[in-house]
Amino acid sequence: PSMNIESVSTPMRLLRRQPSATPPSHAEFLHQAIRMKTVIRIATHSDIPLMERDVKGSWGKPFEDDLKEQDAGIHSCFISVLDDCIVGSGFIRWHGPRDPEAFHLFPESPEIYRLAVLEEFQARGNGQALIAAMEDKARQKGFRSVSLGVGHENVRANNLYKRLGY
Repeated sequence: PSMNIESVSTPMRLLRRQPSATPPSHAEFLHQAIRMKTVIRIATHSDIPLMERDVKGSWGKPFEDDLKEQDAGIHSCFISVLDDCIVGSGFIRWHGPRDPEAFHLFPESPEIYRLAVLEEFQARGNGQALIAAMEDKARQKGFRSVSLGVGHENVRANNLYKRLGY
């Protein structure tokens, strides 16, 4: 299976939430992901062949460059792995939102972005587990809030983020 991700230039709304010490349904997300035998972890350079095969991005830069930026501390790439297939991925940028207007509002808030799950694995807890893992990492790094941007037309994602408290 491959995930085709399109970069869309549409109006975004910035969502922000304060991660609690224990997110209310975090255990549920992890339980559902474990039941599916998925593993949520930070991507490594050895994952590049799987990422190129399974997560076909159109952001104009190779995953190798993404992981070099991860090595430099700019962001972290989280992946959801089932057997030998990447079924979901997402990034968290550690130096504030990418959008200048959002950065002006929340300069100290890491931004979750490029969250994607293969269609056949959506609505099974993968997106929620990826977000929970990124929030956990932000909490471990001492951040008190996390932000994300989403297109107004992305109803399914907006509903997920609303359910999670964004």
